[in-house]
Amino acid sequence: MRQRLIQLFLNPFVLAVLITVGIIYLLPDFFSKYKIVKVNEEYLSDECVVYFEDLDHDGKSEKIVAQPRQDNKLTNASYVLFNSEGDLIDQYNLDKSFVDDRKIIWFRDLDNNGYKEIYIPTRSNDSSFLSIIEHKRDGSYIKNEVFVDVMTAYNDAYEFKYTTDIPFDKSMQYDTELYFGITNGYSGNPRNFYKYDPIRKIIIKSPHITNVSRVSEIQDLDSDKKNELLLLTHASGNTIDSTFTLRSDYSSWLTVLDNDMSFLFKPKEFKCLCSVAITALKVNDSIKLIAQIRSRQEQEFASKLIRLSLDGHLEKETVLTVNSISSNLFKISEDTFGLYEFNSGSFNIYNHELTLINEYKLVPNLLLYHYDVDGDSQDEWLGLSRTNNDIYIYRSNFKDVTTINIDFNLDVDSGSKYGLKQIDQSSNQFYFQRANTVSFYNYNYNSNYYYKYLMYLAIYGLVLGILLLAVKGQKIIEAKKRNIEREISELQLKTVKNQVDPHFVFNAINTISEMTLMDNKLEADRFISRFSGFMRDTLKQSDKISTTLEDELAYTENFIKLQQTRFIDRFTYAIKIAEHVNTQSMVPKHVLYTYVENAIKHGLANVTNGHLIIKIDQTIEYLLLLIEDNGGGMAGESTNKATSTGSGLKIMDKIFNLYTKLYKRRINQDLIELKDKTGTITGVQIQI
Repeated sequence: MRQRLIQLFLNPFVLAVLITVGIIYLLPDFFSKYKIVKVNEEYLSDECVVYFEDLDHDGKSEKIVAQPRQDNKLTNASYVLFNSEGDLIDQYNLDKSFVDDRKIIWFRDLDNNGYKEIYIPTRSNDSSFLSIIEHKRDGSYIKNEVFVDVMTAYNDAYEFKYTTDIPFDKSMQYDTELYFGITNGYSGNPRNFYKYDPIRKIIIKSPHITNVSRVSEIQDLDSDKKNELLLLTHASGNTIDSTFTLRSDYSSWLTVLDNDMSFLFKPKEFKCLCSVAITALKVNDSIKLIAQIRSRQEQEFASKLIRLSLDGHLEKETVLTVNSISSNLFKISEDTFGLYEFNSGSFNIYNHELTLINEYKLVPNLLLYHYDVDGDSQDEWLGLSRTNNDIYIYRSNFKDVTTINIDFNLDVDSGSKYGLKQIDQSSNQFYFQRANTVSFYNYNYNSNYYYKYLMYLAIYGLVLGILLLAVKGQKIIEAKKRNIEREISELQLKTVKNQVDPHFVFNAINTISEMTLMDNKLEADRFISRFSGFMRDTLKQSDKISTTLEDELAYTENFIKLQQTRFIDRFTYAIKIAEHVNTQSMVPKHVLYTYVENAIKHGLANVTNGHLIIKIDQTIEYLLLLIEDNGGGMAGESTNKATSTGSGLKIMDKIFNLYTKLYKRRINQDLIELKDKTGTITGVQIQI
């Protein structure tokens, strides 16, 4: 089974699939389902904030640049209006200042007359106002101003903190009022929410909210075609003046405001320094409130999820196991909600039973917003990174993500601004402002998305082609290798013909016979043992072209002893191996034997006091073999000279050349006749 699996994975067609998958994984995302491309960049004057809004409902956005205006040493609010073509219409100056450096402006068509009004929260001394301007296509405009509230001073200074108007829930139809809050810090007042009624042109004020708060959600909870406000509250631990409320800011108060800005039910207290985020889910035919309690005092009060009825009655709760203090609550659908955990990037989806039903892995440390980035009436998830200058856009299914790298410091905690610019009825641009730089991006469906499958197929074809060529090339190399090995084997067989041909065998049998007739049984037994071992090794190595130096030495020494017995001790021998020689080194088969056999046959067999010396040494690069004999030299007398052709050395030369081609290891041989004409030295140098 294992062998079959190995063969399957080594199949070129299967291997090509695996390699293709790896290549696709490492490729840049050229074919993402959605793409975002930077198309333009604009630079504003210092302290300016840009807005793009379709004021006249023609499908194209006008450009509004909010800026401070110096007037008699007082900084008053001002904005410059450009038409959809980018042409300047005019600059409009107010006699009051923006409430803060964010230069908040809201745009709503509350009177439903085809023109969006511009709503600007402004201030003058200790008073806050709502400045309202409506621009007409003919260049005229209508301006109104409504008093909002009076501020109390903290340390002789007035701190105006407006909460941004929350875009109306797209599922609802009752977008006829403007909601906003003033939630001053420390013990400042007011901490209230307000509704502007455009029909009566009045401001309706809520009771004191106690906590620093903002609007979390606007929805018709009780089906009376009027909106309720669900607030996100945060206990800051400030001392609140009892003139305004007896509730403590050391507790967090779950708060829902009815359409007349009264409490829908008595605020529900959680006695800890914590935050309370709230959303509304539809359960069968009723509405349930879901709240996340994010405790900053976990030992005294555990973070939890709770479910309440519309009258504020607690129905269900569960303690949160995630790091609640670093997570945010989001409404996902009519009957599900989610928690995004900053540190891990986990987005957990829950149902109305407070049960975890799904989990997605997003990039960690994002400021996450639900926003319609491409203007298709379906919100995407917009994530601003706290750790780098990247913006991540997730589709509503969390599966398709697109990344923007902002080439300037994002610094999301200091008020970076983003929005949508309508180019025409069918196209939009997402823009992002940081400091005085405004970058514009096209974000839309990638029409080349499905071409990625053709690219994947092309990659597979290319990989498969390369693999098939490699396999074919390997087969050619293997065929050449087998041819070389066969040729080496054939040549090596020629070098041992004397051992296996009948003449060699008959000589051995005659030697055994003579020993037997002379009643030398012990020597005969030794000779037979060596002869049988020699023949056995010859047959065992017949299919090999290489052997270890150790085996080659043993084979050669056995042959020498056989020849000593045959020639009745006409010569002696010695084998000298240096200590640092690695006897497990691979060498061509018969690299020693051939030269020893040649020395005995053509030299030592014809002398009476012969001596054979084999020396083995090793350098860093080479193994050195020396075979020295005193058999008379190349010019000496030899009974075998008439039959000697020198073919043995020629055969070894061919073997060495083929061996070098096969294993890329150089082998050199050299035959030296001694000066005193009494012998020869053969040297062989084998690259390690």
